[in-house]
Amino acid sequence: MEEKDIEKRILEIVPLTGKSVGNKFLLTELKKTFKDLDEDTFWKVRNSLLENGKLGKGRGKGGSVYALQIPVQPKTGSDKDTKKRISENELYEPVHKVIRDFWVKENEIDDYLSEITANQGKKKTGGKWTRPDITLISIKTYQYLIGRIMDVITFEIKPEDNYGIESVFETASQSVFAHKSYLCIHLSKGKPETEEFEKIQRQCENFGVGLIIFEKPDDWETYETYPLKKSGNNLDKNITLCRCSTR
Repeated sequence: MEEKDIEKRILEIVPLTGKSVGNKFLLTELKKTFKDLDEDTFWKVRNSLLENGKLGKGRGKGGSVYALQIPVQPKTGSDKDTKKRISENELYEPVHKVIRDFWVKENEIDDYLSEITANQGKKKTGGKWTRPDITLISIKTYQYLIGRIMDVITFEIKPEDNYGIESVFETASQSVFAHKSYLCIHLSKGKPETEEFEKIQRQCENFGVGLIIFEKPDDWETYETYPLKKSGNNLDKNITLCRCSTR
């Protein structure tokens, strides 16, 4: 009995619909497969899945867990209908170009700096979820304000075969140092009408995270933006920057 086998079995038991499973029930089901499983090993493996972002903590007596990733439905049909899936790394350049060429204009941003910040090697950034894929810094001046106002805007990009509720949490964590954060999801067939995706939309609203979906990474016409809700936190950050800005 190896820990990786227990991990695999846990992920088979926990439904991919986002429904929570109680820890007691999970342990009982595991013991049907691993009769000699002790509770210390169970908690060790379960907690490892939490730390690696494969499971999330749910509510209920005794605690529960739920799957963080949305399952990708296998494609059917002829080889002609099957398209090569685009990896996350392949999305960075075209999405960054669209942001620079179109998104900034749509949002009336004239003076800015932007960079792909995903590939920073082993550079320490403060934690697992503190490194956005694309970072944009905009600078604005206003008629009745002294100095310039700076906005830090982050974009977290996810390919269509690897996104879920966890992606919202990851994007929201970047708001610690950013004024606005957007989750960008590649959906080659458009917005899915599923309960899982509706849950992602609701969580984006709850966390004040903007949501952008796009069918073609290099085509602005296929991008759809669900604006983030303005919060007091963003206003407070802007006021602080205004006070500290240089003339």
